[in-house]
Amino acid sequence: MTLSYAQKEELRKNILKLEEHEQYNILFILKNNDIQYSKNSSGIRFRDDQVSDEILQEIKMYVDRWLEEKRKYRTIKEEVMNT
Repeated sequence: MTLSYAQKEELRKNILKLEEHEQYNILFILKNNDIQYSKNSSGIRFRDDQVSDEILQEIKMYVDRWLEEKRKYRTIKEEVMNT
């Protein structure tokens, strides 16, 4: 499935929400697929037009899963702190 421009923009924003150590798996995905990227203080940069739809989907699944885990952690933490 091809990601729309809006979905790619959302993915970009979500990647920027990740902490540096959380972005390493994205680097691993890019590196294993011979995709050029750069990494700076703002995060990971890569040209999405050089990345296949399958790889973008893999990155999106990773980011979505990681953000969901962070939400779950915050919910559990709040519940524990409020008891």
